[in-house]
Amino acid sequence: MAKRRKLAWVIAAVGAAAFLAACSAGNFGEPISAAKETPIDNLLNDPAAFQGKDVVVSGQIATVDGDGKGFNLDTGRSRLLYVKAAGDFKIPAMSKYHLATVEGTVDFDAKAGTATILAKGVRIK
Repeated sequence: MAKRRKLAWVIAAVGAAAFLAACSAGNFGEPISAAKETPIDNLLNDPAAFQGKDVVVSGQIATVDGDGKGFNLDTGRSRLLYVKAAGDFKIPAMSKYHLATVEGTVDFDAKAGTATILAKGVRIK
C-alpha cells in the first residue's frame, strides 16, 4: 500500500511539472517572422549600430519581471540582454530557464551604453 501511495505521488509530481512547463511555453505577442537571426555577438559588441533596427535573437530566460512585461535574456556570453514587451502581452513567471526567441526593435541607451529589445513577439520553448 505504501509503495502505491509513493508511486501515486511521483506520478502526480511529474504530471504537475509537465503541466507547468507547458504553461510557460508558447508564442506571446506577434508571431516570430522567418527573419534571419541576428548574431548576438554583433549586437552586444556594438549595440549603437542596431539602434532602431528590428532583430531576432535567442537565449535562455534568466529572470522575469514581476509584472511579466520584461525579462533578462542570458546570451551565453556572460552578459544579459533586457527584453521589454512592446505589445499587450506578458511573459509567464514560470518561463525562467526556458529558451526564448525574441523579435523586436533595439532601443540603445547611449548614456548607459546598453541596449534593450522592445519585443513585438516572443516564442518560448
